[in-house]
Amino acid sequence: MSLTHKAKMVYNIRHMKLKTILLYSLVITGALLIVGFLCYRSTKIALPTNLMIQMQRLLSEPKHQINLDNLSISTSLLVLQNVAFVLQFAAWIFSILTIIVAIVGIAGGKELLNIRRAERKMKEAFSMLEAEHNSFKEMREIEFNFTRARILYTQEHYDDAWEILSCLPDSHSFEVSMYQGMTLLKRGDIADAINAFESALSFPDAEKHRVYVNLGQCWFLIKEYDQAIHYYDKAIEQKSTFADAYIGKGRAFRRKGQTDDAISILNVVLSLDKQNAKAYYNLSCYYALMGSKEENALQNLEQAIKYNPDRYLKLAKDDSDLDSLRNSVRFKELIKVKE
Repeated sequence: MSLTHKAKMVYNIRHMKLKTILLYSLVITGALLIVGFLCYRSTKIALPTNLMIQMQRLLSEPKHQINLDNLSISTSLLVLQNVAFVLQFAAWIFSILTIIVAIVGIAGGKELLNIRRAERKMKEAFSMLEAEHNSFKEMREIEFNFTRARILYTQEHYDDAWEILSCLPDSHSFEVSMYQGMTLLKRGDIADAINAFESALSFPDAEKHRVYVNLGQCWFLIKEYDQAIHYYDKAIEQKSTFADAYIGKGRAFRRKGQTDDAISILNVVLSLDKQNAKAYYNLSCYYALMGSKEENALQNLEQAIKYNPDRYLKLAKDDSDLDSLRNSVRFKELIKVKE
């Protein structure tokens, strides 16, 4: 049993006792008032207006002429009048006691009312606490599932990751919306990915440069290169040192046939980060595709493999953009040495 419930029971019992005392006091007071009033009325009817004058007359008469019956009646009436006064006085006393009991009862009632108000507030507090607990529990569950989805995404299990991410509310956080969009992008659901990224922009803490570069990638994959460049530029506006935005923009220019512009953009990346393996690799591909820049292509490929051998050595073996270099002795030696 809760402390509040026990307190409520105690005050309910006290309140019942006060009501019982008040009721008995009212009954006794009423009875005394009625009896006193009847006695008083009896004396008023039976006695003359000035009883003391009558008694003096009786006493002034000769003893042999005194009517003892009249004297006895008058004395009895006087006693009855005194009794009436006493009863009336007692009635007034009980009236005062009744008022005191009523005041105590009202105070007890107010105290009980305060207890009930406190209990109501406590119930509201417990309801709020329970709601917060449920909300916290739901958030913990979302965070747990989101962590699982990110691990699956990193392991390139995109379908499994999407199975979890699709059950999470996209309004939960910016990161959830971003991973939903990136997973959809990897699965080839470009239209849904665009919607997810645009939804991510609505968050106050949105890292807009990340959103824009992914939107650029979406438009790049459906060969809308101008639209892709538009979003890459917006990403650069948000963060001027964001290398991925420059690299994406360079790829879009290359697909449009503007290789020189693509190379210029990648040189900007290397001015920001001289160890950016991805920029070196893309430069190697662009120079190789030009046909007349074999030396530049090999130099940049060597740098790419130097800074990220695990990734770009594997890519170089099968990438058709580097086909013009495969007969080169230096290319073969580079691949052989790194193997």
